[in-house]
Amino acid sequence: MKNEIVHRYIDAFFRFVKKHDDAKKVEEDLKRFVATCTQQPRLLDFLRNRLIPSAKKERMVCLLAPKMQKATRYFFCLVIRGKREALLPEMATAFIETYKKSEHMCIVKVDAARPIAPENMEKIKALVTQLTPCKQVEIDVRILPQLIGGYVLHIGPHRLDA
Repeated sequence: MKNEIVHRYIDAFFRFVKKHDDAKKVEEDLKRFVATCTQQPRLLDFLRNRLIPSAKKERMVCLLAPKMQKATRYFFCLVIRGKREALLPEMATAFIETYKKSEHMCIVKVDAARPIAPENMEKIKALVTQLTPCKQVEIDVRILPQLIGGYVLHIGPHRLDA
């Protein structure tokens, strides 16, 4: 049920911002929001607290987000008025994923024993663009000392060991 609500809101919001050519800027706003939620867990506690009135939450979001796009602020207020503010982080993440998918972007996770050389990063990007419909590739590298050597490449649900 929760997932369905998130996707219903995001589908409508994404169509709106895409129509008004604000998708990239809104995606940047929502990335900052997700990062803030990660760094400041008390913000999530504040948003999820049912004892705090919605009007106070709206004011707080407006104070925290003066540089956000008008569409982003409007979306936050709409979600808060609908008493769905506890889902805002999930909605932000879902929007980012929807945006990246619409722009044919992929985030590839790479587990490696040691840092990856720049020329190997380019080879990984080239491989991913060959294997997927992605036009742009972001690589998220995680160093795992327990690996003896090589890489583990995660592309969506697929995994390649090299």
